[in-house]
Amino acid sequence: MQPLRSLLFVPGNKPTWMEKALQYGADALILDLEDSVPGSDKCSARAHVRQALEHLHDRGPLLTVRINALDTGLAGDDLEAILCPGLAAIVAPKVETPHDVVVLDTLLTQGERRAGMVGGQVEIFPTLETAKGIYQAYHIASSSARVPTLCGTAGQGGDTARSLGYVWSKAGSETLYIRSKGSARSTGCWGDLSIDGELVQHSGSGGITRRCPTEPPVGLQRSGRDPSHACASGQRGLYAYV
Repeated sequence: MQPLRSLLFVPGNKPTWMEKALQYGADALILDLEDSVPGSDKCSARAHVRQALEHLHDRGPLLTVRINALDTGLAGDDLEAILCPGLAAIVAPKVETPHDVVVLDTLLTQGERRAGMVGGQVEIFPTLETAKGIYQAYHIASSSARVPTLCGTAGQGGDTARSLGYVWSKAGSETLYIRSKGSARSTGCWGDLSIDGELVQHSGSGGITRRCPTEPPVGLQRSGRDPSHACASGQRGLYAYV
């Protein structure tokens, strides 16, 4: 997996937005089929995302797709619709156990075979959003050769905050442990990148520049960031804003 300094979420039901997202210079796009897409638009969003993967895959950024969680019953249909050579990885939300990753790996293997793709081409970025998932971080990271990174979401009012019950602050001390744990487990597993999506809501780069200098002491100099509108990485002191 190439180092990703910035990842930009784009709603999968907005085809013009996916095209425009290329101009912002993100290292990767996350074409979203999950939270940003209303239930009534899920089916049409799959078709729009598939079209974007086919038309935009050679235009610069790495193309990934956030599918719906396994327990929604939608993930299988998501994968069937989007699997094509332009897809680099799936972002898997609300992963709680290694078994979740094994199921996704199996579905991808079957789908790649049907699509005539190289086996193992599509990577899995598990997102740890619950107490159970964070506790299982190392085992999730080591559950499949398709997993090159762990993703964390510690933003204001998100699933992680609701699961753990912490009160979010700009200083971020309340999430220091879970961010450190994710980084330590991913580095311990394969010495690779962890992706931290904490600054989901901010204006300008101020929040990022305040936060990033505090990260290297806890091991997050290897992390990328994936807030919805701008991202930064502490990769060896390098910061990138989108």
